[in-house]
Amino acid sequence: MNQFVACLKKDFLEAIRTKRLWYIIGISIGMVVLLAMSMVIINMANLESLTGQGDAALDEMLSIFNNSYLSSMAMFGSFMGTYFLLVSVILFGMIIPKEIKNKQWVNPISAGIKPQYLIASKLIISVASVLFALIIGCLLHLIFTLSYCNPDGSSVGVLFYGYAMNIIYILFLIICTVSISAIAKRTWVPWVIVIACMIFLPDVLNSITVGGYGLSAYTPFLFGSEAMVPQMGAFSSMVWVIASLVTVAITVGLVVWAILSNKLSNKLFQ
Repeated sequence: MNQFVACLKKDFLEAIRTKRLWYIIGISIGMVVLLAMSMVIINMANLESLTGQGDAALDEMLSIFNNSYLSSMAMFGSFMGTYFLLVSVILFGMIIPKEIKNKQWVNPISAGIKPQYLIASKLIISVASVLFALIIGCLLHLIFTLSYCNPDGSSVGVLFYGYAMNIIYILFLIICTVSISAIAKRTWVPWVIVIACMIFLPDVLNSITVGGYGLSAYTPFLFGSEAMVPQMGAFSSMVWVIASLVTVAITVGLVVWAILSNKLSNKLFQ
């Protein structure tokens, strides 16, 4: 246990020394600033007077930037779930393969520290760093939304619901990224797999319908979000529970595989 705590302290200090923690916090803050600037500029331009003139693309854009809680939350989820997540995947997907390639694990393993401790420590610190950055981003976004946007029939609970779904979604993919990088020992493997999931998985899930709802509505990331819009059929809570358990099982399975795989591959670190 003392060895594992030492690994955690070392990785935490490493995240600060390499400025990796500050980078990810800066990106989170930058996304909120970008969102705020976009909404303020479009609101100042008074483009709402142009709606209803037959330009579908403009009408759709203005419906997104309509200065409401839901609009602000949708933009926040889009920015964080795309740009912030993409940078996080690239940043944290290279840590373990890079350290193994540079033989930075030779001395710790020679001193008796188990590779499993090194993997688990990297995973925990990576997830904690992203979570901390997300919390800061959510707090800043909450302050901006409550100060500048209009409820428009929505409550503050919609914002907290959106934050929870975004955090779960992003942390899930970060866990997958670090776990796959530990399993594959290659930087490009988690990048390709996770980014492909970001691009193609939503379309695949939405192409499969259950009770009139896309399968994505039954994942932990979008629970009930599609139920806000009238659709055919009834939302099945049982299907959501099953899909959520499968998602959790995948996450836990990848973590266990990443940690146990290093029992069979100690030669890679020597």
